[in-house]
Amino acid sequence: MTDDTREPGKSPRPSDATLALEQHVIDLRFDLGLTLSGQADRDVAALLAVQQRALGRLATIALQHARDPELRALAQRIADQTGSLEGSLKDIQARLAR
Repeated sequence: MTDDTREPGKSPRPSDATLALEQHVIDLRFDLGLTLSGQADRDVAALLAVQQRALGRLATIALQHARDPELRALAQRIADQTGSLEGSLKDIQARLAR
């Protein structure tokens, strides 16, 4: 929720959800700044790993702040699969690095 108490000339403080989402976007932009190798398989695996971690973080934010039951259920399914998918991607990345 936003803080409705304002000082003149100042905007209200953003909600905790907004702050979490803004930080998520900053983190994702940073994570996407990886250097590509020029090898399609390695680069796709690296980008999938970044996107999967980001999706897991976003699902966590949704579980903390979302109210819609369907959205929360979807976020829970994503959160439940994140660890397994991240593990698979790490295995693939290790294999492709050889």
